[in-house]
Amino acid sequence: MTGQETFRAALLDPAQAVPDGLLDGHGGPAGRRFAVYRNNVAVALTEALESGFPTVRKLLGPQNFRGVAGLYLRAHPPASPVMMLYGGTFPAFIAGIPQLAHLGYLPDVARLDLALREAYHAADAQPVAPELLAAIPEGALEGIRLTLAPALRLVRSRWPLHAIHRFNHEPGAPKPAPRAEDVLVTRPGFDPLPRLLPPGGGAALAALGDGRTLGAALEAGAAADPAFDPAALVEKARAFAGLEGADLASVLPPTLQGVLANSGQSCIAPTRLLVHDSQAEEAAQVAKAIFESVPVGDPAEMGAHIGPVVNKAQFDKIQALIQSAIDEGATLVTGGPGRPDGRNAGYYVRPTVFADVTPDMRIAREETFGPVATITRYTDRDEAVRLANATEYGLSAAISGDPAEAAKVAPRLRAGLVTINGWSGPVGTPFGGFKQSGNGREGGKYGIADFMELKTIVGEPA
Repeated sequence: MTGQETFRAALLDPAQAVPDGLLDGHGGPAGRRFAVYRNNVAVALTEALESGFPTVRKLLGPQNFRGVAGLYLRAHPPASPVMMLYGGTFPAFIAGIPQLAHLGYLPDVARLDLALREAYHAADAQPVAPELLAAIPEGALEGIRLTLAPALRLVRSRWPLHAIHRFNHEPGAPKPAPRAEDVLVTRPGFDPLPRLLPPGGGAALAALGDGRTLGAALEAGAAADPAFDPAALVEKARAFAGLEGADLASVLPPTLQGVLANSGQSCIAPTRLLVHDSQAEEAAQVAKAIFESVPVGDPAEMGAHIGPVVNKAQFDKIQALIQSAIDEGATLVTGGPGRPDGRNAGYYVRPTVFADVTPDMRIAREETFGPVATITRYTDRDEAVRLANATEYGLSAAISGDPAEAAKVAPRLRAGLVTINGWSGPVGTPFGGFKQSGNGREGGKYGIADFMELKTIVGEPA
């Protein structure tokens, strides 16, 4: 094994010795310090599993769950530093443990726990407008294909899965009856909900998810159960489904500084601009003037300029995203591929603005992490909110315009930080994200709370 493989194996297995040559901060053998670090890693991974599979933990009990988690984390170390993704193979893992074979429903319970977590972190999506469906001729309706929302999850089971989940999370819920139950996870608001599907509903939705037509999906539901009722399925599925008039010359510059600061290498850079259709052209010209006024130069020299990006890998990624926007039909307002004029070496990027960017374009879906801004049009405020939330990430959002109107929109944005006519928050305020931008907060009393333990004392004299 390589040195890294040896370190990783020893880190997850307390029976293994400390890797040779590993020293502490004083130059001595890292025995005890490595043991503490190893314990912290195991505890952190166990806690991630406890948080991600609460129903399984309740069914097994805390001590038994930690034992299973210890086996899992050693057999399946994290493949990603994003802990919200950890445990994707946990349902299959517990299905293979002989000692848990008598709990046949447990892997499906784990799959439902995982589905709820995945739905919480999934991107938002704009539902199909009812009038569009109503406009389809009756004879053609069965031939359409529907794309399921990113947050939707279907968990099919031969066990009373929905009832088991209710019994473990809802006080007073009835004991599960012995029957098969398919569960649909939806996210009508911020929190996912498990919904019991009517007979045949799971088969119909599975067919839609496989890309089959609506008619074929309804046939699959009827074939699975003669009692299949399409109307009942629709009733279950119904929940899937800068501000206009702003003085852009005044409110856009403070926001766009966040795209240029640190050469665009900021985790909260407001790179995706959503602008009302009536002001899209004006926004493009304001952004163009700002970006063209920013020089690019040597970071070792004094001056009001931006420097290069961190390395070749990041430079190449930014160049690829810029080229993809051009290839996919976005309008290049300023900048573009290649280095700025006068720079024939180094990882310098031209400050770039694109207009007419649509949500399906790669540059709208991926994080650029460079001095590149995109402009996407919207027609009304509801569409703006849907577009802003239609991302897997949710660290920050910025609203440019009348502060009173912006305050009405801010609560609807699924981001941990929302700024009005700016792009960063004050030092010391809680900071963290939604969805794949992570859970938890740093800063403020909420950041301190993660380092504290809560104690309940019962019976203390008043």
